[in-house]
Amino acid sequence: MEDGESTIATLLIDEGQPSLGHRKHLLGLEQWNASLVDIGIGFARRNVGGDYKTYVSIVIAKHDW
Repeated sequence: MEDGESTIATLLIDEGQPSLGHRKHLLGLEQWNASLVDIGIGFARRNVGGDYKTYVSIVIAKHDW
């Protein structure tokens, strides 16, 4: 993926994933996922070196467990 926006879109569509697990998790479509309200998204681009040029991290959690 070239940017964070296209990465998130790909996960939301979840094409080829019969369970739609990424979509359900990101959109909180089930009871457990809906309870996870602390969300963070990070994106980094590396211009030189390394095998990968872009990195995306998504953290979805529950603060007061």
